[in-house]
Amino acid sequence: MKVSDVMTRDVLSVGPEDRLRHAATVMREHRIGGLPVIDAGKVIGMITESDFLNMAAETRDGERHRFLDALFGGHRAAHPSTLVGEAMTKDPVTVEDSMSIREAARQMKRHKIKRVPVVAENGRLVGILSRADVMKVFAREDDAIATDVAEILHRYRFDHQVDAVTIDGKVVISGEVEHRSGAELIEEVIFRILGVIEVENKVT
Repeated sequence: MKVSDVMTRDVLSVGPEDRLRHAATVMREHRIGGLPVIDAGKVIGMITESDFLNMAAETRDGERHRFLDALFGGHRAAHPSTLVGEAMTKDPVTVEDSMSIREAARQMKRHKIKRVPVVAENGRLVGILSRADVMKVFAREDDAIATDVAEILHRYRFDHQVDAVTIDGKVVISGEVEHRSGAELIEEVIFRILGVIEVENKVT
């Protein structure tokens, strides 16, 4: 299964010139922990709860009240760093929409992140992948996956030529087909079934 199959497509984002107050309001209203920062359609950063905490922690005591006022709408002078572009994490980790869920999960674990922007081949933002999205894949029961696999084999008229076994989200297909291209097609279609982590193709 690929990232594009489970990612969230309607992505909220902010620009580097937006105020931190605006980003904080969007995050609070939609109950999300971070937003991609977009410039000319490309992801240039992420603004997260951690970035807000870091800014507050690094601010001197005398300026902390000014920072919080600027962030949440007070009337004091604005903190010198109230733009998203000045607080965001630059050059964030991204994944391509064609990447497998397994590899995307590895990236998220490696970099210890809860969500990752998804980009197309041209680098433009097309979605966002969260831990919850990944969990939807790994939480599906093998029996449900096996039912979908059997339906696919029947639809493409391979049910009498190809056998399939599903264990822990991994589907192993075996058998004999007339054309190798048929086996490759079945592998690709099965790989897109929700819950499929890996397909081992033993079809000859």
